[in-house]
Amino acid sequence: MTNNGPDAAQSAVVTDNLPAQVTFVSCSASNGGVCGGTGNNRTVTFSTLASGSTATITLVAQINAGVAGGTKITNTADVTANTSDPNTRNNTSKVTLTTARR
Repeated sequence: MTNNGPDAAQSAVVTDNLPAQVTFVSCSASNGGVCGGTGNNRTVTFSTLASGSTATITLVAQINAGVAGGTKITNTADVTANTSDPNTRNNTSKVTLTTARR
């Protein structure tokens, strides 16, 4: 996550509700991020993220048994903050993966 400014992001929260086909395993974050949440509903909170700074969030999840090979799994994470953001179009990240066929 990068704060493109122009101001420091105050109380920034990344919310990632992991898809039902996976189970949360672990979370880590750089630059003062605090991992939280329960089950597959995860958050990472930053009290302040300076303008121009970057934080790396790593969420590890395991594909559940019984999910068929070739299944597409899409995960979306959103960020909000108490600071005004002049460009909210870059506050969502989405990735889709396809499980391996056995």
